[in-house]
Amino acid sequence: MNTFHLQATIKKINRRKLIMPGFFIIFSIFILYATGLYHLFSVPVVENPVQAAAAYHNRTPYVKANLSNLHYTGVNRMHGSKIKACYYYCLYDNNCYYVLISASALGLNEFTSIPPAQLTQFKCSAKLDSNISEIDTLNNLVSYNLNWTSQALNMMSSKVLINQYRMSQGREYILLALIALTTLLAIIHEIIIIVALINPLYSRTVLRLSRYGSKVELYQTACDEFESSHAYAPGITLTDNFFIAYDRHNIHIVPLDVIVWAYKFGTLHTRLLHHDISYSLSVVANDKKHYIVHHKTKDSVELVLNALQTRFPEILIGYSAGKFQS
Repeated sequence: MNTFHLQATIKKINRRKLIMPGFFIIFSIFILYATGLYHLFSVPVVENPVQAAAAYHNRTPYVKANLSNLHYTGVNRMHGSKIKACYYYCLYDNNCYYVLISASALGLNEFTSIPPAQLTQFKCSAKLDSNISEIDTLNNLVSYNLNWTSQALNMMSSKVLINQYRMSQGREYILLALIALTTLLAIIHEIIIIVALINPLYSRTVLRLSRYGSKVELYQTACDEFESSHAYAPGITLTDNFFIAYDRHNIHIVPLDVIVWAYKFGTLHTRLLHHDISYSLSVVANDKKHYIVHHKTKDSVELVLNALQTRFPEILIGYSAGKFQS
């Protein structure tokens, strides 16, 4: 083996680590478009309910609305005996439009429980909904309160509800913030991995060597020794001075003189009706850092443990031995 092979192994494992954050970024973009949350990045301003209804029909679910002459319908959305929101209506171009406004926006509290009869001006962020059964129910209640006929009110009512109450709950903003935060973390993770692919000295594997001395010198020595070494087991190599091991997701380079404990443990896997046990090898450094490689055979792990015990009798071997000494 040669230096290139060790670098190639580090890069190969790091390339695999690009998959999950990349998949998450794609999934986040899909969620933004599937839910329409991407519209929150550019919310149009509407000056009247006609423009709001037109925005809804143009597949724009969120608006900043500047509304005027809103009248209280006498209908509230309740939670138990508490008013959560109130329905208002406004007449524009001989059509009736409904607006659902949160109690907090109306200034309602334990001291003030009567909604204003009229709002001359009202500015809000709103979600545009269309629920025909809700509008029909509103028309029946409003027509009764105002002594109108429900049939006539149905004919002149828009089926688009300007829902300020929904936006006041902040659900969309919270979800958008969570998606943005996790996507940002995924992008940062991708950038870190790409930098490590360009220069392995900035990979997590090599950076960890700085715990035990100069990372550049230790890494170069590990590469030189790895060139002339042989594998004790698939994915596990003991050179003169280093323990080098890798699985599908991680690669570890650990100076042998800092290892104080090594042990194996098994994991039971169940696939349909088939049961299988894979083994993992853990080595613990003198700074209490655990380095673990997974999905090895029992024989290969025991071969490495025996080699460590033979070459370094001071290393504690076995899970129980280490626990009793810790």
